[in-house]
Amino acid sequence: MRPLSFQLTVPKTLTVALWEKTLNANLKSTLPSILRQLGVDASQVVTLASEGVPLVAEAITAIQSGQSIPDIPSDIARRELISNIGSWIRKIATSIAKSVQELIRDISCFIFSAVVIPGFMLLDLLMLVLNAGNGEATTADQDFFINPLYGSTSHDDDVQVHYNATSAFPGFAGFTFGNRIYLNHLHQHRWSAAADPPLLRDLNFRLTTTVLLHELTHVMQYKTFNDSHSAFAWAYLKGYCNAGFNYRRNPFEAEAIEKQRQVNKLLRDELGSQFMDKWKLNNWAATLGLPTAREYVIYPDRPGHYSLPFQHGVATLDCNPTSGCVGTSQPA
Repeated sequence: MRPLSFQLTVPKTLTVALWEKTLNANLKSTLPSILRQLGVDASQVVTLASEGVPLVAEAITAIQSGQSIPDIPSDIARRELISNIGSWIRKIATSIAKSVQELIRDISCFIFSAVVIPGFMLLDLLMLVLNAGNGEATTADQDFFINPLYGSTSHDDDVQVHYNATSAFPGFAGFTFGNRIYLNHLHQHRWSAAADPPLLRDLNFRLTTTVLLHELTHVMQYKTFNDSHSAFAWAYLKGYCNAGFNYRRNPFEAEAIEKQRQVNKLLRDELGSQFMDKWKLNNWAATLGLPTAREYVIYPDRPGHYSLPFQHGVATLDCNPTSGCVGTSQPA
């Protein structure tokens, strides 16, 4: 089966009323067929189509506003719209999950990916529109934990982080399209290097950075598809479908979850936090650069002695229960 599509020619003298009438007519005639090809339960097609027509119509209108239809305000694409589109897509996925059988899953997932790609690309564009302007580069504090995983790629590839972004999927902490990372309800935080025990502070920084490390893995995945949004979308959606619409079993998400865990020894461990404290308080960035290992080295024959390799040397900690940890830098 070939995925259905519709074409909408925009006349030069198009009015808002004619635009809405033409668009709704096209969507009403095509959405049910697309949903049936996706494998949606027959009993759900009418309901999902009726929900989808106004949402998709408003999204397309938002994209066209200021271009073909000057009378429609450009701020029509708002937070509620993108959230509702995300909910509608989740309903489609839930319905498909009930009807897809193991023997036909692969071909069904191929069809699912091919048909849903336009929706994925629409979300890509809407996220860009709703979060207008450039994001922010990763901070030096974040780079401390990023470098052991991905080196300087966040800067080399001009990764843009949008904090407290308007998200298509409110239930997710982050979402990535290409080199743009959208963090939902998360703000930029810096490591405080305060006197309190490390694990009792900086919880917001740890949370944001954990999500950021996860999303950076998706940036790297995009790169393996030559930064093609559509190629990545097809592979990601097919992996999601083949995993039975299970988020954690999607191979792209499984890799991202595993990567973020690999830095836990630095980000979520008390001794790892001590290295970060000493690095920041003593301005070791100027002499040592950033860490190159994902966890510190333990010396069984020297209790309380630990080391962490950096770009331009090594940092060591000598710790005891009474006086705490003393840090030393050894530039190369």
